[in-house]
Amino acid sequence: MKTIFFLDDSQELLEVMKVFAETSCVCQVILASSFDEMFSKEDDILKSDMAFLDINLGSHQPSGVQAYRWLRSLGYNKPVYFLTGHTADSEETREALIFDEAQVLRKPVPAQDLIQIIGTL
Repeated sequence: MKTIFFLDDSQELLEVMKVFAETSCVCQVILASSFDEMFSKEDDILKSDMAFLDINLGSHQPSGVQAYRWLRSLGYNKPVYFLTGHTADSEETREALIFDEAQVLRKPVPAQDLIQIIGTL
């Protein structure tokens, strides 16, 4: 069974994504709402098949871009998608767009798009 990792500061969104991925895509899901929680799940996350990272993890918190760099520094070479509610010209989104091997998805991501993305595994 494929495993998906979601990093987002919204606990509600994480729960929705978990239910969605487990029921619609028949995937196992790893959730983290902060960097500390992500670090504590490092071994499982590095075994996941795909990652979705919220770009903005809250005020005075590391960003999803920093999470991306951390994952890649540990040798994570699976597909990564950034999630954002910000416009394409926001500083955070522009920073995420510099990575050719990652894509930026605008929230809310349509369910059919998520099913298609996860279906590429």
